Amino acid sequence: MKKIILSLCALFGLSGAAVAQNNFELTWNGEKVQNGATIEIEVETDELVPGVLYAVHGDSNPTPTTGLILKNTSSAAISLNAVGTVVERGDAAFKLSICCGGQCINETDGVAQKENVEVAVGDSIPMQYDLAITPGPTIPAYGDTKTTLVLTAAGETMTVNVNFIYSDASAGIEDAIADAALTYANNTLAYNFTKAGNKLTVYSAAGAAVKAEQLGVSGSVSLSGLQRGVYVCEVTNGAARVAVRKVIVE
Repeated sequence: MKKIILSLCALFGLSGAAVAQNNFELTWNGEKVQNGATIEIEVETDELVPGVLYAVHGDSNPTPTTGLILKNTSSAAISLNAVGTVVERGDAAFKLSICCGGQCINETDGVAQKENVEVAVGDSIPMQYDLAITPGPTIPAYGDTKTTLVLTAAGETMTVNVNFIYSDASAGIEDAIADAALTYANNTLAYNFTKAGNKLTVYSAAGAAVKAEQLGVSGSVSLSGLQRGVYVCEVTNGAARVAVRKVIVE
């Protein structure tokens, strides 16, 4: 698994007087976040199937106890409403979701809203405010996505700007998925290896195996029988992955 480390650049200062939060507080890895602050979250890329299937996402909470945490600091239980709104979207395929330690709510028309989240006295919950795309065989090139997160509880409101930042480092994974042992033209995959016993598996854009075939040392395989679209061709020898290539069937 190759992962781009999640990082934070939080501007904790405010332009103007700070608004005190007496009933709840928001922290990032133990540091208190002020009303009006800006948080920047870089995107992670996970290889679910090496060279074949990738998950691309930005997460506010790497674990339930780290990241963006809300704590009830009042003397009574509070009911939290959380609303995330996309201000500027880098890629339409990426969607917001918000969980607040429970069932996740996905965005509708750029807004993800979680209502009536009960937080007991002294308890803390992970915000789990995330941006993600459906896993696929490629890593999309996308721009930054800017959002606002508005938290309301016990008569108090807090607004935080949460921006999901594109990292060029993620593109390096896609650069590595082509292999010189495989060439492709006219819906035909040609191969040339140094030993026999190879197996070809072809994956759809959704990650499903749609074709499998044993290969010799050299030869070619027609993919014309597949529906038009993007596929990933992986060649293994025993437990080892020896080659992988993304192709387009026309």
